[in-house]
Amino acid sequence: IDQPGIDPSVFFDDDGKCYFCNTSGFQGRSAIMAFEIDPMTGKILGDKHIISFGMGGKSPEAPHIYKTRGYYYLMLAEGGTEFGHMETIFRSRQIFGPYTPCPRNPILSHKDHMGSQIQATGHADLMEDQNGNWWMVCLGVRQLGRLHLHNLGRETFLMPVKWGEDGWPIAGNNGTIEAEMQGPLPAEPLYKEKVSFVDDFTGDQLGYRWNFVRNPNRDRYSLQGGKLILSGGKEELSDFTPTFTGVRQQAFCQHTETEFDLLEVKEGGKAGLTAFYNQAYYYSLSLAQKDGKTVLLLESCIHGIHTVLVQVPYAGQSARLAVRSDMNVYDFMYWHDGKWESVGKLPTVGLCTEGTMMMTFTGTYMGVFAVDAKAAFERFAVEKLPE
Repeated sequence: IDQPGIDPSVFFDDDGKCYFCNTSGFQGRSAIMAFEIDPMTGKILGDKHIISFGMGGKSPEAPHIYKTRGYYYLMLAEGGTEFGHMETIFRSRQIFGPYTPCPRNPILSHKDHMGSQIQATGHADLMEDQNGNWWMVCLGVRQLGRLHLHNLGRETFLMPVKWGEDGWPIAGNNGTIEAEMQGPLPAEPLYKEKVSFVDDFTGDQLGYRWNFVRNPNRDRYSLQGGKLILSGGKEELSDFTPTFTGVRQQAFCQHTETEFDLLEVKEGGKAGLTAFYNQAYYYSLSLAQKDGKTVLLLESCIHGIHTVLVQVPYAGQSARLAVRSDMNVYDFMYWHDGKWESVGKLPTVGLCTEGTMMMTFTGTYMGVFAVDAKAAFERFAVEKLPE
């Protein structure tokens, strides 16, 4: 579709027409644009229209149009994706406006609800279920206590919606949400994601919870005989496409562990466990080859500055490593003489979005990696712990 900008959305009217809306630039401002398209070809049909500049919050974006109760409703995010995030709504009798703002805007925001662990709520969408009940999903973050920091990334929240007598939606608890809410779900969830799990790599492909950094070199990953084989090249975790795969950290307090054999390793090579935010921010514990000897290596990368924190001799080429995380530290450990021995504790704040040099949203990953080494991982387990 010949339209610059971000956050595209399509709306299908009840007369069969299809409309496209998104955030685009107009005279140095962010504006919500809308126009009719042919949904089969993307061809623009008619003029482009600026239908809103928002309520005055920065970065009006993520527009959605709905038709209900005799109006076209335009809902959008404002305030940026940080702690001033909010959702506003407008309505009009005509698809291209003029749109009148809701007198209760923002209809969803925690910017004045800073005592809540949930913050930065916005980028929302509305839906009606088969029973006529309305719902809203939105993005938000869970902060570390009241530090206004977060390391779990943006997450999706669900809340019930009621319609007021004035024809405007009321999201959640009059515009705020909780970690647990009451609502008339239409059925039991078909699938419940669990934080705690064990993967013994016996399948013929990795499960959907596993992610890579950008486009992986698939030749460096294989599943063989109940083991995940990583054949790492020279790329470090700080490089553009490391040999790494991981799962999102979904709870503040959890125990993550893995067992592996170091099959081959070059001088300076290594393989192990990492708490990975991005290529400039991560912690790792690995078996490494240094001066022809195997060592246990605890490393950090903060602001792109790589530091070897602990290097101790290690006997053998097999290891069981773990990291126990909470709101304060990542405690890296190894299994020794029938118990966990701590190698070092690193601050959780080092992997928080607010302290990084770049805007990212995915949060911390727990994963395994290899650099100039071939390693066979036979188990990866995550256990959620009490907060």
